[in-house]
Amino acid sequence: AIEEIMKKHTVLPVRFCTIAQDEDKVKKILEKEHDKFVDLLKNIEGKKELGLRAIFKEEVIYKEIAENYEDIKKLKKALLSEPPAKTYYLRVEVGRKVEAALQEEKDIYKEEILNTLSPLAKDTKVNTTYGELMIVSAAFLVENPKEAEFDRNVQALADKYGGKIKFKYVGTLPPFNFVNLVIETGKY
Repeated sequence: AIEEIMKKHTVLPVRFCTIAQDEDKVKKILEKEHDKFVDLLKNIEGKKELGLRAIFKEEVIYKEIAENYEDIKKLKKALLSEPPAKTYYLRVEVGRKVEAALQEEKDIYKEEILNTLSPLAKDTKVNTTYGELMIVSAAFLVENPKEAEFDRNVQALADKYGGKIKFKYVGTLPPFNFVNLVIETGKY
């Protein structure tokens, strides 16, 4: 329903489960908060939220790290020459180095993704990532006329890195990441 309304109108997202008892309560809220709502609507009018998550493909990134980081290659080679019972600390060190290399790779790609897309947005919100393979989770507030260019840039990133990174691109969304509207219906 919201997506259909958004095709023709600007919407203000409110916190989930905001419920008014009746139409009179809604009218009171609209009257009392009129100026605040108008200002918020002006700020987001003609814009939409687009979301992007970029996640490394596990089998590809770990193979690349093992091949491209010389210190990890040397440690793995040393692991092969010793019996497993004697390699505990060496395996821990390999794990630490792989973790550091993965973070380094994430930082490189995150910067490129944000540097490519953020200039096309009025605002960018970088959200907390989850899982070791997620590079970036971000929301972009994009003006309607820039959406096609934004889409092309997301596609260009997917074409360039699709063998290594899975992109999850979502939109059009209500601007939840850019409007924090809490209405306490009990106050009215």
